[in-house]
Amino acid sequence: MKLIYCPVCTDIVRLFEDERFCKCRASWGNYVDSINAKIGGEAIPFGISNATLANALQINAAGITDESIYFQIFIIPINCTTIIKE
Repeated sequence: MKLIYCPVCTDIVRLFEDERFCKCRASWGNYVDSINAKIGGEAIPFGISNATLANALQINAAGITDESIYFQIFIIPINCTTIIKE
């Protein structure tokens, strides 16, 4: 899953097929297909590991721990093959 972070307003926005903007509109982005995304403005791309998120959600739903459950989130390099910077 890809998201963008706006360093201007500190908003985080999940990307979809439709173009989406942060609150201040300085950053924007959208998926161009199921893997590749286009971003613009001040946007910094982030990724969430779908597998680790799904696992964390299952653990939480099962109620088997009272501790924080972690999953992977990472900054995607601007020169990544799945990001088009405009």
